[in-house]
Amino acid sequence: MFEMNAALAVNLDGSLQNNETGRTRPAVISDMTGKELIEFIELSINEWRASKMYDWMIKGQKYFENENDIVDHKRQIIGSYGEMVDAIHLSNNKLAHSFMRKLTKQKIGYLLSKPFTIASDDEDFKGKAAGYFDKNFYRLFKNSSQDAIIRARGWIQIYYNEAGILSFKRIPSIEIIPFWGDIDHTELEAAIRIYNVEVFDGAEKKTVEHVQLFRPDIIYNFIRGKDGLIEDADNPSESNFILYKSEEDTEGTKFMWGKIPLIPLKYNTEENSLLKYIKPLVDDYDKRTSDLSNVLQDEPDRIKVVKNYDGTNKEEFVYNLAKLRTVFLRENGGVDTLDTSISSDALENHLKRLREDIYEFGGGVDTQNKSLGSGTSGIALKFIYSDLDMDCADFSAELAWSLEQISWFIKQDLLLKEGIDYKDASFDAIFNTDIVINEAETITNIKNSVGILSDKTLREQHPYVTDATLEEKRIEEQKKAQFDEFANEYKNLNPVLPGE
Repeated sequence: MFEMNAALAVNLDGSLQNNETGRTRPAVISDMTGKELIEFIELSINEWRASKMYDWMIKGQKYFENENDIVDHKRQIIGSYGEMVDAIHLSNNKLAHSFMRKLTKQKIGYLLSKPFTIASDDEDFKGKAAGYFDKNFYRLFKNSSQDAIIRARGWIQIYYNEAGILSFKRIPSIEIIPFWGDIDHTELEAAIRIYNVEVFDGAEKKTVEHVQLFRPDIIYNFIRGKDGLIEDADNPSESNFILYKSEEDTEGTKFMWGKIPLIPLKYNTEENSLLKYIKPLVDDYDKRTSDLSNVLQDEPDRIKVVKNYDGTNKEEFVYNLAKLRTVFLRENGGVDTLDTSISSDALENHLKRLREDIYEFGGGVDTQNKSLGSGTSGIALKFIYSDLDMDCADFSAELAWSLEQISWFIKQDLLLKEGIDYKDASFDAIFNTDIVINEAETITNIKNSVGILSDKTLREQHPYVTDATLEEKRIEEQKKAQFDEFANEYKNLNPVLPGE
């Protein structure tokens, strides 16, 4: 609990306002109550779970966990009567490749391995805002950003914890149904969240579905009963948050932000998962390598031809060819073989091209690229990293916008607690990308720039320095220690120092 500042001029007496045209379903939510509201929520949930966006989110997570479509692949042959049957006698290797995971980790590592820098025209606000972005927030922001790449959107919920501290929580992407107020999807007018909670009914454990409807002025809470959604008696519909003036204040005061406390993080403007750009390529790569593995395991490369055998009908011929890899003929006795080996060069070239396309259209760097050796020049490395850098530049613009939305709630919190209005203070997040460099070349360039650039600028560019200010402090401490050591040695040799 903490003291509430009287300067905060927002409290629970508003309703969902619609000050722009072109707003359809979100605009009418504020007028819905009771059964009508529940029917709207149920319809929205059904539409969401049947949507292409929801399907891509599920697929994106599966491919990130290396559960590619190849894991469900079945080898089939034409049966005796022309039907397709499972070829259980043949090997069915399923080689899934973690391209989705590697590309995702590359982007997160490149963009978010280092904390972002806050920029503002108000130094006081800048310093206070930095206090909200601790290690816990960076971890949450990194994971939510990863959600955005995998599932097109990530979500962060803002709330006050029991101690009255402004807090942040990551919400799984598939749990949120947003209702936008503009075509660019920047104004969130309402949102539905669906999530499950495991509870005990006596000794029996069961799962209860919870549903929340977020509006700028209120949050509705429902649970799913036997006959559908009902209001959650344990969590009645409430304001955005409740604050207490002191420990003696047991009722508290209800407040509203006038904004939905959910912040979207988007991978791109189109709100597409990374998987959408590489899935056909990854599927083909998985299938070709799996097919090759099957061929190597099944001994084939050759089909036996048995001549002067009492022949079979064509259905049996196809079946024998697929199952036994043997051809039975009537005339001219003997056994020959037909070479059916795969052209290794053609397959190798095809896989190489697929791999190149996956990294190109996935905006990443193939670390198996031989040109990434230690002798690669800085210019060549920049070229190799250009696709990753370009993709992350777009991604960082989306993340910077999300952080700016979060800063609005930080300003409200500072207004509430300190009575200082920072609404006109600018906020920007600058991401410190982490690119592979040619260290030897960079150090040589730094040496050649001594006397041309300041020592601090040169330290900031040195590959072994992560904090130029801290490094400068260490150098001063080292110089002082060396001077003190020299002074002590000189004093031992000359007990009376000059001037004494």
